[in-house]
Amino acid sequence: MTTPRGYRGSLQGVVAAGAAPHGYTLALWTATAVTVSARDTPSATDALALLTGATLTYVTVGAAAHGGPGRPLARTAPPAGPVWAALHLPTAALGAVLSALLAHVLSGLLLWGLVGATATGVYLLGSAAQFRWAGSDRRPSPPSPVPTAPTRGTAMTLVLDPAAQNLLFREARTANTFTDTPVTDEQVQEIYDLVKYGPTSMNQQPLRMVLVRSDDARARLVRHMAEGNRKKTETAPLVALLAADNEFHEQLPTVFPHFPQAKDVFFTERTVRERSAALNAALQVGYFIIGVRAAGLAAGPMTGFDADAIDKEFFPDGDHSVLAVVNIGNPGTDPWFARNPRLAYDEVVSTV
Repeated sequence: MTTPRGYRGSLQGVVAAGAAPHGYTLALWTATAVTVSARDTPSATDALALLTGATLTYVTVGAAAHGGPGRPLARTAPPAGPVWAALHLPTAALGAVLSALLAHVLSGLLLWGLVGATATGVYLLGSAAQFRWAGSDRRPSPPSPVPTAPTRGTAMTLVLDPAAQNLLFREARTANTFTDTPVTDEQVQEIYDLVKYGPTSMNQQPLRMVLVRSDDARARLVRHMAEGNRKKTETAPLVALLAADNEFHEQLPTVFPHFPQAKDVFFTERTVRERSAALNAALQVGYFIIGVRAAGLAAGPMTGFDADAIDKEFFPDGDHSVLAVVNIGNPGTDPWFARNPRLAYDEVVSTV
C-alpha cells in the first residue's frame, strides 16, 4: 500500500505510531479505574506497587521476546495489518476483568502490584497475538529455524537495524506460493526508486524490466518456463522479466556525463557490451530482489526457462537478454522449501 502524502499521510503515521502506546494506556488506566472502584483511592505506596508490578512485567516480557535482558531492543513495529488490529478493547477488557477479580480477593500492596502486572502482561501478550493474527496472511514465519546473528564482532558491528537485517536477509526466503493480494504499479515504482541507486560499472544501469500482467502475456511466458516453475508463475500476483539491455551504451552520455566518450571508447563491440550488460544487470537483479523484500513482499527469482524463446517472445528487437524471471507477492500457503546450508565465513574468505 502506498502511503498518501500531505495531512492524510501524516495522520496515518500518527495513528500507526501511537497504536501500541494508546492501547497500553487504555489497558492500565482501565484496570486501575476498576480497582479504584472496588477498593477506593490508592495510597502513594499502592501507586508505587502498581508501577513496580507494571514495570517488572514489562521488562520480563520484553526480555523473553528479545531472547534475554541484555539484548538490544528491536526498533520495529508490529507486522503491518488493518486498522482494526489496533482495536485494543479485548486486551483492555480482559485486564480490567482480571483486576476486578483480584480486587475482590486481595488488598493493599499485593493487590496493586498484581493489578499493574496483570494489566501489562495481558496487554503485551494479547496485543502481540492480535497483531500477529491480523498480519498472518502477509508474512508467515518460515518453518525452519532463522539463522542467528554472526558470532564474529559485536552486536554493533552492523549499522543496519537487526529487524531490517532479518527482513532483508536472515528471515527472507524464496517464495513458491502466493496469496491473491495484488502488487501495484506504485509498489514496483517505489522498489525501483530505491534500488536504482545500487552501483554499476560506469553507472551503465543496463537492467530492463517487463511487468507481465495480462492473461495473454502470462500464458505466453508460462509455456517457456521449466515444468517445475510453471504453476507458481501462473498464480503469482505479479511476474517481472529482468533483462540486460545490450545497447545500454546509448545512455552513457546521460548517465555517465563526466566521460561521455565512454560510449565509443569502450563499447563499440557488441560482444563487449553483452558481457558488461550481463554482469551489471545481474548486480541489479540482486538489488531488485532486496528491494522487493524491503517492501514487505516476497520474491521468487527463477532462471529455469528457455531464454532464447523468452527473448524472441518479449524482446523481439534482439537487443535484450533475459536474465531472470521473478514472481512477486505476499507469501501463500507453505511458501518455503527447507532452508539450504550456507557456507561459513572461513570457507569463503581468505586473507593474503
